[in-house]
Amino acid sequence: MKNNDSLVECSHCLLKVKKNSAIVEELTSGEKLYFCCSGCHSVYHFVKDGGLEKFYEIRKDYIPGQVKRIKVTDELFKDDIKVIDENTLELPIFVSDIRCAACIWLIENSISKLNGVKYVRVNYATHKMLVHYDSSLIELNNILSTITNLGYCPIPSSLSSTNSIIEDEKRNYFVRFGVASFFSMQIMLYSVALYAGYFQGISHNLKNMFTFITFLLATPVIFYAGKPFFINSIKSLKNRTLNMDILIFMGSFFAYSYSIYAMLNGKEVYFDSSAMIITLILLGRFIESSIKLKASKEMLLLKALQPQQVKKVYSLDEDLEDITGEVHKIDDLKVGDLLIVYEGETIPVDGTILKGVSDVDEAMLTGESIPVTKSVGNIVFSGTKNISGKIVIRAEKDFKNSTVSKIIEAIEKAQNTTFKTQKAVDKIISVFVPSIILISFATFFIWFYLSNNLELSIINAVSVLVISCPCALGIATPLALMISTNIAAKNGIIVKNGDIIEDMKWVKDIFFDKTGTLTEGKLTFSNITTFNGFSVDEVVSYAASLEKYSEHPIAKSLIDYYEGDLKGIKSFKEIPGNGIEGITLNNETICVGNVELMKKNNVELDYNILELMGSEQLDGKIVVFVSINAKLAGMISFKDQIKSNVKEIFEKLLLKGYKLHVLTGDSEKSTYATLAPIKDYAEISTSLTPFEKAEIIKKFIQDGRKNIFVGDGINDAPSIKNASIGIAMGSGSELAIETSDAVIMNSNIATFLKFLNLVKFTNYTIKANLFWAFMYNIIMIPLAATGHIHPIISAGFMSISSIIVVLNSVGLRFYRLT
Repeated sequence: MKNNDSLVECSHCLLKVKKNSAIVEELTSGEKLYFCCSGCHSVYHFVKDGGLEKFYEIRKDYIPGQVKRIKVTDELFKDDIKVIDENTLELPIFVSDIRCAACIWLIENSISKLNGVKYVRVNYATHKMLVHYDSSLIELNNILSTITNLGYCPIPSSLSSTNSIIEDEKRNYFVRFGVASFFSMQIMLYSVALYAGYFQGISHNLKNMFTFITFLLATPVIFYAGKPFFINSIKSLKNRTLNMDILIFMGSFFAYSYSIYAMLNGKEVYFDSSAMIITLILLGRFIESSIKLKASKEMLLLKALQPQQVKKVYSLDEDLEDITGEVHKIDDLKVGDLLIVYEGETIPVDGTILKGVSDVDEAMLTGESIPVTKSVGNIVFSGTKNISGKIVIRAEKDFKNSTVSKIIEAIEKAQNTTFKTQKAVDKIISVFVPSIILISFATFFIWFYLSNNLELSIINAVSVLVISCPCALGIATPLALMISTNIAAKNGIIVKNGDIIEDMKWVKDIFFDKTGTLTEGKLTFSNITTFNGFSVDEVVSYAASLEKYSEHPIAKSLIDYYEGDLKGIKSFKEIPGNGIEGITLNNETICVGNVELMKKNNVELDYNILELMGSEQLDGKIVVFVSINAKLAGMISFKDQIKSNVKEIFEKLLLKGYKLHVLTGDSEKSTYATLAPIKDYAEISTSLTPFEKAEIIKKFIQDGRKNIFVGDGINDAPSIKNASIGIAMGSGSELAIETSDAVIMNSNIATFLKFLNLVKFTNYTIKANLFWAFMYNIIMIPLAATGHIHPIISAGFMSISSIIVVLNSVGLRFYRLT
C-alpha cells in the first residue's frame, strides 16, 4: 500500500515526489523546501533572487509537472557556423520531433520574429533548418532556446544526420504501429460480433462484456500508440498554434470519449473507429518515413565518401613501396600535409600527386564510369576512389573546403530553398488546421440540428477531422526538390541554388561561352611568327613566363608547350577580354594579347601583320601577339575545335523551343571558322569583353526575358552572376564556379541537356503533387462533412493521400536522364 505521507510537493513545479529522493533546502526560519530535481531548485532561486517571488502567489491554472530537461549549449554548434559577411552567420540545424507541415510553419514564424534573424527555412523532407542571423543583434543561444521552448530539440548538423533522425522516427512508428495493429485486430473480432448482434440479436450481458473488452483493448492504442499525437497536440496548444496532430488526436479521442459515454448508456460504441484511426495513420507515417529514408539514400552515400581518418606521411625520401602512413583524425588535417592513399581507399581531400600512378574512379564527381589515370602533378579530388595503385598526395585544401564537402554543402543548401509556389502553400497551411476544426464543429451542429442524432453528428464531425491532410501539401515541393537535387548530383550536376529548378521553366534564351564550353578548351600550339629580330625561343620564353600567372586556356597551352626556364616576374596584370601584361625582374615590359592590347601599349602593327592575322583566323585559329618593351616580338597561333556533340545538343535545344546565343571574346573570323557546324543554329556575338557579355545578359533580363548563361572561365564570372541562372562547367575557374547557381562537374554539354530534362520532370512532379493534395482536400472534406465517409475510411484515405505524394516524388528516381 502506498504511503502518501512519504510524498512531498516540489516547491517550484508542485510535482509530487518521494520525500527521501527530493532535494531538501532548510531556510533560517526552519521551514523546509523540497525540489524534485536540480533544475527546479535552480529555477526557484533564479525567480527568488530576481525579486520575482510573487510569481508563486499569483500563478493560476498551473498543471504540475517537471521542468523540461532539454538543454542545448551553443558550443555544440560552433563548428557548423559559416560566415556569410561581416555580421551575418549561417547555421544548419537538425530539428527533431517535427510531425507535420504546421510544425514547420510554427518554427519558421517563431524564429523569423526574433530580432537579428535574417532568414530561416525548415525543410519538411529532411527536418533540417537553415538560419541566417546577425551576430551583433542576437546570440545563438537565443535561437536555440526558442526552438526548445516550442517543444522541439535542435541537434548540431555535425553530430547527427537527416537519416538518423528519420530512422529513429521510422523505428518509433513501427513499434507503436505494431502495438496498435495487435490490439486493433483483437478489437475488430469483438466488433464483428457486436455488429452481428446488432442485426441478429445478442444477449444484454454478452453485449456489455464485448463492449467492455473493446474499451480495454482500445485504451492502450489511444494512450500508448497515439501518445505522439497527444504530446504534439499539447505542445501545439501551448504555442498557440494548431497542427496536423491535433486533428488526429481530436478525431480519435472524441470517438473514444463518446464510446465510453455510449457504453455507460447502452448505446452503440465506436472503440474500433478510434483505434483504427490511430493504427492507419501510424501505418501511413511508417510507410512515409521509410520512403523518405530511401529517397535520401544518395545524400547518405555522398556523406559516406567522407573518411574519418587519414594516413599522414612525414618524408618522401623513401621508395613508394616503403612509405607507411600514420593514422590521424581528418579534423587534424592541414593544407600542405602529405598523405598516403592505398589501393581501394577513398581520397580524403583535394590534393596533388607527389608520388605514384593510379587509376581514379571519379564517377561520384562527373557521373562518368571510366576511371581516369592520374600521375605525379595531377590533381585528385576528395570522394573519388583510388582503384589501382598507392599514391602520395599533398593536401591542397582542408577537409571542410574539399570538393565532396562543398558538394554536400551546396546540395543541402539547395534543398532548403523555398519555392515561390511553396511559400503560397505555406500560407494556406497556416490557416488549414483552424479551418478544418471550424468545419468539423459546423458539421456537428448542422447534423445535430437536422437529425437530432448525437451519435451520427459526432461520427461525421470526426470524419472531417481525420480525412483532412495538410501534410500532403507540406511535403509536395520539398521532397521532390530533395530527390531531384540528389539525382542531379549522382549525374555530375551540383545544384547550389534550388530556386533555379522553379525559375528554369520560364527560360527561353540560353547563352553559351565558346572556349571550353562549346569547344574542347584544350588549345593546341599551332605556329609562331617572329618580328624585329626576336627568336622563337625568346618570344615563347617571355610569353610563358607571364602566362604562368593566368588561368586562361591559352596560358595552359603555352605552359604545356614550353619546357625551358621561366623568367622572374615582379608585377602581373590581367586585362579581361584583351590579354595580360607584366614586368620582369630586369624591368622589361611584356604584353601578351590581342590587337586592342597592342594598340593600348603603342605597339605598331602594320597592314601585312594584320593580313597575316586574318588568314590565321579564317583557318579557325586564335591569335595572340607578344610585345617586349613596346616592340612587337611575335605572333602565336593556337587551334581549338568544337566538341563533337555540340551540333546534336543544339538541334535538340532548338526543338524544345529555346533561342540560342554564343558570346565570345574571340574574333569573328576565328569564331565562325571554329563554330561552323552550329553557325546557323545560334546568334553569335564576337570580340566581346567580359563586361560587354554581362551587359547583353542584363538587357535581356530588363526586357523581361529570363535566361541561362553557361560558361567556365574567370572572364565568364560577370555573365554567370548577372544571368537569371548561371551554370558553370566543372573544369572552369573557381570564380566562375563560386558565382554560379549550378555546376556541371564533367563539363559535358550533353549533361546540361540532361539537367534541363530533369528540371522539367521535377516541375511536372511538383505540379502533380500539389494538384493531388489540393483536389484530395477539396473533394474529400465535403464528402466527410455530408456523411458519405466513415471515420475508419477517412483515416485510411488521409494516410494514402500523403503516401501518394511521397511515391510520386520518389518516381523521380526512376526517371531516365537523356
